[in-house]
Amino acid sequence: MVDKILVVVVTRNNSTLLQNMFESFEMYDPGYPCEFLIVDNESTENDQINTLNKLSKKYKVVTYENDRVEISFNKAYQENKEHSLFFFCHDDTAAIKDNWLKVFVDRMNSGYCE
Repeated sequence: MVDKILVVVVTRNNSTLLQNMFESFEMYDPGYPCEFLIVDNESTENDQINTLNKLSKKYKVVTYENDRVEISFNKAYQENKEHSLFFFCHDDTAAIKDNWLKVFVDRMNSGYCE
C-alpha cells in the first residue's frame, strides 16, 4: 500500500480552471489515499479569492509570495516532509476517470519511461 500522497496544486488568478479541477477530483476516485494542498501565488482577482475561500473549507490553502512555480513546489515540499510521495500539478489539470492518481504513481514505481 502506498502512503498518503500530497497533491500540490499551484494556482494564480484562474478561478474557472481551479473550480473545474476540483470538481473533477471530487467526481473520480484517485485510487490512492491523498490530501490536497492548494498553493496560491498572490491572486488578486475576486473570483479566484472567493474560489480559494470556498475550497479552504475542505482543503488546505496556503499563499506564497513568489509566482515562480518551481519555488512554490519546493516550498510545499519543504513544509510537508511528513509525506513521502508528492504529486505536483497546475490548476489546469483535471481527472477524467477513476484511479487517475494511481496510474501516475504506479507508472513511476514501475520504471516505465517515455
